[in-house]
Amino acid sequence: MDKSPFKIGALIIEPARNTLRKGEKSFSLEPLVMDLLCALAEAPQGGVISRDELIEKVWKVEYGADERLTRAVSIIRNTIKSAGETETYIETIPKRGYRLAQAVSVLPSDDLTSEKPAAQAAQADLETAAQSGGAPKRAYSAVALGAVGLVLILSVLFWPRQAPVDARGDLALAVLPLQWQSDQPDFAPAEISLHDELIGAFLAVPDLKVVPQTSVMRYVNSDQASDEIARELNVDALIEARIEFVDERFEIDVRLIESFPSAQYTWTETYGGEVQDLPDVQSAIALGVGEHLGFAIDPEDRIEPLSKHADSAEAYSSYLLGKAQLRTFTPEGFQQGIQDMETALELSPGNLRYLEALALAHSDLGHVPLPPDMSFRVARDYAQQTRAQARIDGVDFVLGAELALAEVALYYDWDVPYAKSLFEAVLERHPHSARANIHYAWLLDAIGDTEGAERHMRISRQLSPYDPLYAAWYGWWMLSEERHKEAIVQAEIALEIMPGFPIGAYVKGAAAAGLGDFETAIATHQVLADQFPYAFSWPLGVTYALSGEDSAARQVALSCTDENDLHGWCRMVIYCALNDTEPALRGLESAITHRHSFLPWVGQNYACSELRDNAQFESLRSVVRME
Repeated sequence: MDKSPFKIGALIIEPARNTLRKGEKSFSLEPLVMDLLCALAEAPQGGVISRDELIEKVWKVEYGADERLTRAVSIIRNTIKSAGETETYIETIPKRGYRLAQAVSVLPSDDLTSEKPAAQAAQADLETAAQSGGAPKRAYSAVALGAVGLVLILSVLFWPRQAPVDARGDLALAVLPLQWQSDQPDFAPAEISLHDELIGAFLAVPDLKVVPQTSVMRYVNSDQASDEIARELNVDALIEARIEFVDERFEIDVRLIESFPSAQYTWTETYGGEVQDLPDVQSAIALGVGEHLGFAIDPEDRIEPLSKHADSAEAYSSYLLGKAQLRTFTPEGFQQGIQDMETALELSPGNLRYLEALALAHSDLGHVPLPPDMSFRVARDYAQQTRAQARIDGVDFVLGAELALAEVALYYDWDVPYAKSLFEAVLERHPHSARANIHYAWLLDAIGDTEGAERHMRISRQLSPYDPLYAAWYGWWMLSEERHKEAIVQAEIALEIMPGFPIGAYVKGAAAAGLGDFETAIATHQVLADQFPYAFSWPLGVTYALSGEDSAARQVALSCTDENDLHGWCRMVIYCALNDTEPALRGLESAITHRHSFLPWVGQNYACSELRDNAQFESLRSVVRME
C-alpha cells in the first residue's frame, strides 16, 4: 500500500507517520486504521469499495473482521470531527460499502512540516530531568536490564485491577469512587470491585474515553470540588453513584456532572434489583449515560453483559469478594481470592466473566515467588476455556483471555514472536489498554526496539497517571538505558502516589547507585530487603557488589534460600554483578528449570556481557525463541 502523503479535502494524510493533520492540529491513527483510509483514497474519485474488499485489503481475516471495519470507520469519522471538519468525508452506501465524499490529491513530501526526531519527541512532555552522570566501573544499569524479568514479580501485589481503558474519542469521563451503604459488613470489601465493574461497563460505549480506576481512587471520601477533580483528571464529565444494599437487593442512584466549571447535574437515574442483576444494571447505566452524551449507539452495538449464563447473588458476590481479596497483596489474600472466584464459577458454570478473571489472576500469580509452572499453566487453561465458551456464546473477543494467553506466551513459553502476534491483536482491538501496552513495551525491549518500548511505556503512563506501578516500571526501564536521573523522577512520582511502594524504592536506590551514590542506594535497598525478603533481597546484594563490598554481596547471595531465591534469580543476578561466572550460570540453570519469567531478557543483560561468548550461557539462553 502506497505510503506517500496526500490530501483529502482540507486534511493532510501522512501514512508513513500514521498521522492526520489540519492546520496546527495533528492526530495519530492506528496503523490498520490508516491502511483503511488509504484503501478508500486509492479508489477512483467517487468510487464505492465494498466491505468485503476493504476487509481483504486491510485485515485479510474473516474472524471478527466486520466489527474491526465498523470500528475503524468510526475512528476515522470521529478523528475528522475532532479536527474541526463538519463536512462528510466517508459516506456509507447501503448494501454496497463506503466511499470518500471529498476530493483526493497527491501532496509532495517536501511540503510537509518536519517533525522532531522520535527520541526528542518522546522526551518533550516528560518531567524535566538533567542528563545522566557517568556510570561507575560496574554500572548498575548492567544488572538492571537483566532484572527486568523481576519487574513483574510484584505486579500482582500492586496490579491495577481495572478493565483496560478504550479511549478512542475526544470526550473523557471518570467514575468517582462509590458512596456505599450495606447491611452486610462481610460484603463491604466488594466496594472497590464493584466500582471497577462499573468503570468496565462504560468501555463498551464507542468513542468514549474512560479514566481507569487507579486514577480516581485518590478521591475516596474527598470533599474536593467537582470542577477541580475534573481539571486534575482532564475529563469532560464525572459520574457519581450511591449504592445501598439491603439483604440481597440493591438500589443505586447515578448522577452525571457536566458543564464545567459550573459543574451541573445533567442526568440522573435510579436503578434497583437483586445482586445478580448488577451486571445488567451496570450496562444499562453506561448505555443511558452514553446516549445522553450524544454517542450514537447502533442497536447491534448496544451493550450486553459479558456472559449469557444465568447468575446468582451468591456467585456474583463471591466473584466481587475474590477480586477484593486479590487486592490485599498477601499470600493468604491471593489464595482466598482464587478460591472465591472458583466458587463463583462453580455456582455459575461457563460464566465468561469468571473464566476471564481466573485467567488473569493466575497470569499475575506467575510473577510472584510461587512456582511459575503452576500459575501460568493454569492461566492458559482458563484462557482457553474462556475462548471455547465465548465461541459457544457467540462472543467474538474476550480481552482478558487474549491478554492472559499473550502473557503466558511471553513469560512462560518464551515464544516472543507468538506473544508479539497476540499482543498486537489485543492492541488492535483495545489500543488504550494500559496492561496490554506495558507488557508489549517489555516485549519490544526484549527484541531491541528501544523506541517502541518507550512509546508504549509512555502510553501506559498517560492512560493511568496516578498508578504507581506504571511510573515505577517506566523508571525501571530508564535504568536499562542509563538515564538514571530521569529514573529517579519516575521513582519519586511512584513513591508520592504510594509511599513505600517497593518497586519505586528499588528504582530510586538503583538509580542512585548508577550515579555513584552508594550510601543512598545501600540504605534504600536495606529497607527493601527487611520489608520484602522473599522478593527484594537481591538489590541489596547487587548494590554491595557494585560498590566494591564483595564480601557483603556474597553474604546476601548465601542467604538466598529456596524461600527467597526466586528459583535461582537472586543468586544469578548477584553473582553476575560480582562477575563470578560459575555460580551465576548455576543460578541461571535453576531459573530455567523453574521456567522463570525473566528469560527473554537474559540475552541483552549488560551484566552478562562477559558470558556472551560462553558456550554454556549461549546454550541456556537459546531456550527463548526470539524470531
